[in-house]
Amino acid sequence: VETLFTTCDENDYNVRLTAEENLNKFVKNLKEAVLTRIQVELLRIIKHNPNVGPNALKGYFDYLT
Repeated sequence: VETLFTTCDENDYNVRLTAEENLNKFVKNLKEAVLTRIQVELLRIIKHNPNVGPNALKGYFDYLT
């Protein structure tokens, strides 16, 4: 999951698009089963990677809640 978030800020459009598509699939498949786990993982990623840009996190918190 961490790799997907960090690749959402890549300069290459195709890399960003693929990462975002895979994140969407991941969240949709696991949303109801492990919602709390996903939120904890997101918080951990943000704390350990302060340079993760807003594009990587855009919309995912709204989608999860």
